[in-house]
Amino acid sequence: MAALNKYDTENGTLNKPPMFTPDKYVKWKVRMEGFIRNQDFKLWKSVLEGPFIPTVPAAGAGGAPVPKDPALYSDEDYKRMEVDSKALWLIQMAIPNSIIHAFKKCKYAQELWNSLQQMYAGSDDVKEN
Repeated sequence: MAALNKYDTENGTLNKPPMFTPDKYVKWKVRMEGFIRNQDFKLWKSVLEGPFIPTVPAAGAGGAPVPKDPALYSDEDYKRMEVDSKALWLIQMAIPNSIIHAFKKCKYAQELWNSLQQMYAGSDDVKEN
C-alpha cells in the first residue's frame, strides 16, 4: 500500500496534483500541465497567457485601457479572475512545504509557473532526469 501512495503522490490523481520534486522537474512539468488542462482548459490558458485583469477604456480618444476600479467589477470580471486564482492554487498545492516559501511573492499562476521553470530548468528545458 505504501508504494501506491508514493506513486499517487509523484504522479498525481484525477483530484490531486502531482507532487513537485526539484530533481524531477521536467517529468513533473509534463504531468502538471496535463493535470491542469484536465481540470479546466481555461486554467491552463491562464498559466500560459497570464491572468485576466479587468480594464476600462482610458478617458479621451484612443487611450489605452486602464485597470478597472475594483468597486466596479462585474460578476463576469470576478468569474474570469477566479480562473487564475484556481490555476495558482493548483500549482501551489503541488509544491512541498519545504520550498513553497521561495515562491510566496508569486501572485499569478503564470508568474509561479515561470519562476519554477527559471529556478529548476533554467533556460535549458532539455534537462532530463
